[in-house]
Amino acid sequence: MVTAALVPASAEQHHHWSYSGEGGPSHWAELDAKNAACGEGKSQSPVNIRTQDVRRTQLPKLMFNYQPAPLHIIDNGHSVQINVEPGSVLKVGDKSYQLLQFHFHHPSEELMNGQRSEMVAHLVHRDTEGKLAVVAALFRTGQPNATVGLFKIDPDGREAHRVQVKFGRTAVNTIEILEGLQVGDKVILSDMSPYDDPEVVTTIRKRHHAGVIVASKDPGRVEALLDDYTQRFYRDFFATAPPPDRPVE
Repeated sequence: MVTAALVPASAEQHHHWSYSGEGGPSHWAELDAKNAACGEGKSQSPVNIRTQDVRRTQLPKLMFNYQPAPLHIIDNGHSVQINVEPGSVLKVGDKSYQLLQFHFHHPSEELMNGQRSEMVAHLVHRDTEGKLAVVAALFRTGQPNATVGLFKIDPDGREAHRVQVKFGRTAVNTIEILEGLQVGDKVILSDMSPYDDPEVVTTIRKRHHAGVIVASKDPGRVEALLDDYTQRFYRDFFATAPPPDRPVE
């Protein structure tokens, strides 16, 4: 037995937007009157960030104050979307934005020098005036339950030894440790994100290394930064370890 549901020919057929076909970018303006800007706009979206065109300037820091909260996962037809209960806030200068939801695109919508990342997470925030602030976090494929070498500080705080640590699941502000560390252990992490003064030209992105290059027309400013960073580097990254049993190349 075969049954069929018939829809009157006069009924309006709604096309959900997509990245190709009848619902693709060239047709977005036709799908809904609210999408008129898609046919009239002159600005590129999604963006293609070309590093040679990027200009360094002083902008407000993005200050994330995310809190553990219940999550509601939905399939909205073109992405997996996670709605977040109130309580997590993004601050940009003197503006505060509440985290509403985050969702994923595979591959990323944004491009870096014409190349897409394997995936992107869009963290969608809104302020009290209804204005949105969306943060894009680009992903690249890694290894599941990755094992990394970390320096674990000895109980007396005088030395540190390298240990192999196996990571498991991660959340907004927690990482599951499967092997290598116990509750109460302290490790050294080379986090360079606090070193973000406008004079910082670049930071060293190499495993187990930390360093910055600064530039300024004011020699006094460079000297002040180096004095400050010397003290902070010692506090943040300094560790000693006994010499190995055999030479290491």
